[in-house]
Amino acid sequence: TTGEKKTANGEASRTKYKNSDLPAGCQDGNAWCGLLIPTIAHAAGGDNIHPWLIEDDALIFILTKAWKVVYAGKPSLVNCSIAPGDAVYYVAKQRLSEWRSGFGSAAVMMITSLMAVSPIYESEDSRVGFANFWLEDNRFLFGDVDSDDKREWSGMWQSTFVLQTFAAHLNYTQGRVPVSDLNSEESVLRTALALAAAAVKRALNLLATREMTFEIKSTTSKGKKKPSRKGKAPAAEVKWTAVIGENESFSEPLWGYDTRMFLTAINRVPVDKMNAIVEQAQQYMKATTRAGRSKTDGVPGEDLQSEEFDEQYADLLAF
Repeated sequence: TTGEKKTANGEASRTKYKNSDLPAGCQDGNAWCGLLIPTIAHAAGGDNIHPWLIEDDALIFILTKAWKVVYAGKPSLVNCSIAPGDAVYYVAKQRLSEWRSGFGSAAVMMITSLMAVSPIYESEDSRVGFANFWLEDNRFLFGDVDSDDKREWSGMWQSTFVLQTFAAHLNYTQGRVPVSDLNSEESVLRTALALAAAAVKRALNLLATREMTFEIKSTTSKGKKKPSRKGKAPAAEVKWTAVIGENESFSEPLWGYDTRMFLTAINRVPVDKMNAIVEQAQQYMKATTRAGRSKTDGVPGEDLQSEEFDEQYADLLAF
C-alpha cells in the first residue's frame, strides 16, 4: 500500500507504508493487530457498508472512533490525528484488503478439506460434478436442500459452506473492542455474510471450471513427501494443496457484482434471524483459520441501491 509524503522541495513522492511507519507505541501489547484491526474489520463487515470499497470519510470515522477507545489509556496516542494519506490510514486500509481476501482463502480451504476426505474426489470430473450440483440455483446457500423442489429448500445462508466461511470473519474479529460511537454491539454482520457467500460461490466456480486443481502428496514415516497413490497411504498422511489459476483472485472486479446481489437479499433478513446465523457460525470458529493475505485491493463498485436485481438471484428474495 502506498501513500504520499512531501519531499524537501515540497513535491509529493509515492511511499510504501509499513507497520514501522505507524505512531510509536501503537503496536505495544499487540494493540494494533490484536485490538484495532479486528475492531475496524468488525465495523467494515456490518450494516450499510460497501463490501469492497469504504469511502475515505467513512474509513476515517471508523478509524478515529476505534482508535480513541483502543488507546484511551495512552495520552501520547489517544489524540492522534488520522487523515487520508498518512501511515495509519494506509496500513489499516491494507489490513482491510487482507481481511476481504481472507474470505476467499477460507472458502478455498473449506472446499479443499471436503475434497480431501473422500477418495471419490480424487477424480477431477467428480469434483466438477460436485461443484455444479451445489452451484445450481444457488443450492450452496441453503442448509436443507433435501427436496427436489427448490421452493421447499430452507435454512438460507445457513449451509455448512457459508457458515464455515463466515466463521473466518468471526475469528478475525475476536479481539475487537466495543465502540459505542460505531454501535458496534448492535451491528448486524450483513456485509461480512455477503462476502462469505460470494467467496463460497467463487470457490465452487473455480472447481467447476477446473481453475482450481489440487496437488495431492503423501508423507512417508521418515517425513519425506512423495506423489500419492490411491490406497498406498493412510488418509491422515495425505496433504491436499489447492492450485488456482492466474487472475482468479477474490476481488471486486471479479466478484463485486455477486457480492452486491447477495447483500441486497441479505438486507431483507430480519435482525433476529441474522443473529441466529451468527450463532451457528460461531460453532465453526475453532476450525477456521484467520483471514489470509492478498495483493489485490478492492476498487470502486456501483451504488448498491442503484443496481437492478439480477434474474438469476431473484429467487433469493422469496426466502
